[in-house]
Amino acid sequence: MKFSNENIIRLGLAAVLLICLIPMPSGYFQFIQFIIVLGFAFLAYYAYEGKNTLMAVVFILLAFLYAPILKLGFEMTVWNIIDGVVAVGLILLTFLKRK
Repeated sequence: MKFSNENIIRLGLAAVLLICLIPMPSGYFQFIQFIIVLGFAFLAYYAYEGKNTLMAVVFILLAFLYAPILKLGFEMTVWNIIDGVVAVGLILLTFLKRK
């Protein structure tokens, strides 16, 4: 498997999201939100350039979900579920991508 920029970003985001499942200081989560938004923005750009509009929209919606400006008031348990589901989705998307 060739690790393109897209794959590296996906796996990096998945790793960061899985680390978020461990109790960390709140400053870590605030910093990570910026990293996650940037990562999803790049993934949306790559998807759009590859003519995959659906995935571009999904990545944009995920960027808005994690955007630190919006401050969605989910409980930590809900965020852990979201982080886990998104991380598994990114990993599956990387390794099970259609040719």
